[in-house]
Amino acid sequence: MMVAGAAYAGSQIDLNLNSVVAKTFDSSGAPGFSTSGFTGTIVLSNDADSQLADVILNGSPQTLTEQNLDLLSGEITVSNGQVTGGFFDVVLANGAGGYSTTVIPGTGNVNVINNSIVLVDGLTLSGIFTSAGGTFAGVPLGAFDTSGLFGSFLTFSFQLPTAANGYTDNQSNLNLSAVIPLPSAAGLGGFGLLALLGVRRRRC
Repeated sequence: MMVAGAAYAGSQIDLNLNSVVAKTFDSSGAPGFSTSGFTGTIVLSNDADSQLADVILNGSPQTLTEQNLDLLSGEITVSNGQVTGGFFDVVLANGAGGYSTTVIPGTGNVNVINNSIVLVDGLTLSGIFTSAGGTFAGVPLGAFDTSGLFGSFLTFSFQLPTAANGYTDNQSNLNLSAVIPLPSAAGLGGFGLLALLGVRRRRC
């Protein structure tokens, strides 16, 4: 998927996490989901199978020194199908780095595709890497190791939550693509962050 402004990217780092757990809760806090005008919370977490699958820096897969997660925690609040806020935290095991971001309210929608996939798009975030010696899983962050990075994750999706599956999909993959545009890119700051966060079903 093309990210707006990606053609002007000076650097791009992609973080791919496997077996992310996505669960939905209705406005009362009970597990639930509505296919029309959903109001409630989408919660992301990790389990024993969740891991950092790979890191790709400027198109090149990197050698990772750590793939296990201490924590994956995320929440998106939704009112009548519109995103109203949220956060995400990723912490690698053994102090190998992390990433934290907040969802800025006012953008983002929740839609159901073909009555089987829930798609969340248009979200805007402000994030920061919490690195270990300037690295994430042993990968040098360079300019990404900067506080107050801004951008947007465009889409993520997961299996339709139903009572039959406990309103939970524990086999989703989370893809975070952070782009730092070139300083000459019109309308984009040199340390602006444009991010894509996608959750897709694991392919068997």
